[in-house]
Formats: sequence, C-alpha cells, structure tokens
Amino acid sequence: MKKSKTLCTSFFTAILFFTAVISLYALSPGDRVSCNWKNRGTYYKGKVASVDGNRILIHYDDGDKEWTTENFCKLLGTPGGIDRNGTSAAFKANDEVLVNKGGYMVRAWIVRTDGPDHSIVAFTWNGESVKRYANSELKLNRYPSMNESQKQLRGYKAYKTGKYSLASGRYGKYIIMIHGGGEIVLFDRETMEPYKKADMGMNIQASAVSTDGNLLALAGHSGKEIYIYSVPDLQLKQKISTAGDCRLLSFSSRNRLALYSPGRGLYIHDLTDNSVSGAQFNPEKGMLYTSMAFDSSGDNLYCGTEIRAGSRGNPSVRIFGVSGTKLSPSGIIAVPDNVNSLSVSEDERHLAIGGKNSISIASLNSGKIILSRRMNIENIRTRFSPDNSTVVFASGSGSSGLYVLKRDGALKKLPIDLPLCEDIRFVSGSVFFASRRTVTNFGETVVQRITIE
Repeated sequence: MKKSKTLCTSFFTAILFFTAVISLYALSPGDRVSCNWKNRGTYYKGKVASVDGNRILIHYDDGDKEWTTENFCKLLGTPGGIDRNGTSAAFKANDEVLVNKGGYMVRAWIVRTDGPDHSIVAFTWNGESVKRYANSELKLNRYPSMNESQKQLRGYKAYKTGKYSLASGRYGKYIIMIHGGGEIVLFDRETMEPYKKADMGMNIQASAVSTDGNLLALAGHSGKEIYIYSVPDLQLKQKISTAGDCRLLSFSSRNRLALYSPGRGLYIHDLTDNSVSGAQFNPEKGMLYTSMAFDSSGDNLYCGTEIRAGSRGNPSVRIFGVSGTKLSPSGIIAVPDNVNSLSVSEDERHLAIGGKNSISIASLNSGKIILSRRMNIENIRTRFSPDNSTVVFASGSGSSGLYVLKRDGALKKLPIDLPLCEDIRFVSGSVFFASRRTVTNFGETVVQRITIE
C-alpha cells in the first residue's frame, strides 16, 4: 500500500493535542493504535509491537512497520472487553476506564455495572455526561488518577428557563426533578445517576411523591385533574378530577393525598379506597396556603400561610388532624412573616419554617417558636435532615445563600453558590439535593448534590 506524503496542515496542533491525550495513558505492547505514518499527517491503524522508552514499534494492519513516538499515535478501543494487559475486563463501580469517543480514548469512571455486558459511565461531575456503554467499548485505565471525591456526580445541567423542583419519598430510591414545562428526570438518590428522563406533555404546577417512593402525583397549570404515575416507569395509574385549580400537593404515609385549591380549600384523597373529601377549611379572605407538609405518622397536616398585601391578619402555620378524608383544626403557630416552606422533623418534635425573610424552628409539643432569626435572604426554602440533626435553609431569591442550622443552634453559611433555590431533598444526614429556578437557557446547573462537611 502506498501511503500519502501530504503534510497535515494542522501538524503542530496535532502534536500538542495528541501529546496531551496519549501521555495520560502510556502505550503497551498489544495496544491497538492509529498512528501518523512517517509524521506526514495521515493516520493508519496497527498494533504496538514493542516499546523502548518513548519510542514504539508499530506493526500496521497492511504489513508495514515503523518506529515512531507516542506523540504521533492515538490509542484505540479494544473489542471484547479486553484490558491493557490482554485479560478479560471485569468492571465494577468506581473503576477508572478509557472510552473511545471519536477516535480518542477519554478518561471516565464506572458509576455502576448494568448487567454482564454493559456499564453506566460518567465523564465529569455533571449528570448529563452519564451514558451507557457496552463493556467491549471500554478499557481499564492502567494509570488511575482520580480520588474518590472526583468520582461523584454532583450536579445536573439543563437548557430551559423556569422552575426546577424536587420530589421524593422517605423510603424511595429516586429523587425526581420536575421542570414546570413538563420535563421529568429520575435520579438515583445514592449516586445521582439520571435513571430516566421523560416529557410529561403538560405544564406542571404542583407535585408530590408517596412515602414509599412508588407514586408520583402531578397537577397541571390550567387543568382540573391530578395525574398519578407509577415510579420508576412513569405509567399513568389514575386521574383525579378536582373542582378547582390545584396549587399544592402532599402525600402522607397513610396513602392519602392532600390538595389545595385557592378559593376553595383543602381536599383529602384516600388512594386506598379512592374516597375523596369535599373542600375543607378555605383560608380567610386575603390569605393563601403557600406550603403543606404531613408529619411522618400522617396524622397531622401543617399548612403555611401568606397574608396578601393590604389584607388583615397575621401569618401562621395552621395544624389539622387527619382522620380518613376529614380534617379537624388542632392548632395555630404564629410566625414572624409569610411562610414559603415547611419541613417536619422525622421524630415529629419540631417544625422548620422558611419565611419571606426569616428562619424559624417551632416546638410541636408547645406549638410555639423556639428559635427565629431574621436573614438577609428572601423567600426561604427549608428541609430537615432524616436524622433530625440538621436543617438547611436556602434563598429562593436572586441573592445566593445556603445555611445549615445544627441541633445546638449554630448557624453556618455554606460556601456554595445557590441563588433562586426551589427545593431541598435529603439523601442522608449530611447529603442533600438542591434545585433552583433559571432565567437563561445557557446550560445552567439546575440540581446540585451537596455534602455538608
């Protein structure tokens, strides 16, 4: 075979690029490569026959041979899942691998294996980079260089403006990202692997996940129906017709779904026998419910209120006992300002309250605020950790602010940029997901996986 003697027009650039790529993975005898024949700009496939320092002997597929250097060769993938030592590759989670992307071997790591012949692979901290590969497309990296913290998914980028909220069940396997425009992403709560993506075909105004994580309830912006889907396959299981527009949803551990429709009131739907209440306890004129949360037993429902400008009354948290589909008032907690979010501790002893400009902790035994602080952030979101030891507060406005409140009352600001926070969901006592609202479509990070140090 006669090889072209045309010089590559980007010869010098190619040298620098391939030096950066190949120097990470020194070649070994038996490696499949594509090399620049006589350094003249045309690449041909072959195999490394011998290595002498930086010099390598290539046996080309057409029978030609030459001594060259690693700078002029690209490492190719090896069919059959064979590692660099020529033995069968048995991949496992956190293995560092090389993936053939467009002729170049790129560093990545195994998030998890997916059956005997495939692996889920990540290239960066961004969950959007995660892809499924056949093991035959991967090679074990002989020169691993990542530490354990680098082999973690820590965020997810999206390209639509709007609100990205989160929903999860206490015992569910997934944290679910919900975009107001209808996009759904299920993340594995332990690894943040994007397990499933779907477009639900509607604008979404409210959402909730059952305690066991097996059901997802969605309310559309303009419709009067609640759609209930199975998780993780997102198959429609049930439609619930409502008399008015639904703004809030919350699941209880007793398989009941609370709904709030402004101007009408609260409804309780029991999914066990499919019974539903009529409208109950519509707030007074000038007042709206802005957040709802059941306690872990499902016996009490907490509703945070907002007093509209020019209206009378004081903001508060209304407490209702729940029996079947019926509610009964059982208490009122006065709060410093309008309520944006609520979170009940797992031990049912405390209630965290994110206000417009304040953070508060209420004792559910006394029904009174036991800690309250004015903050320089607005529209505050909050969530208790599952071990009851930590409360996270985040700014829902343009000013970034993410705070951790410990059991001893110590308040610490985390060095993390998270403006326009929409939701917080804990994975463990020290790890949580946080989502945000975006105002551009430039590929912003809309969900972060955060570890409290």
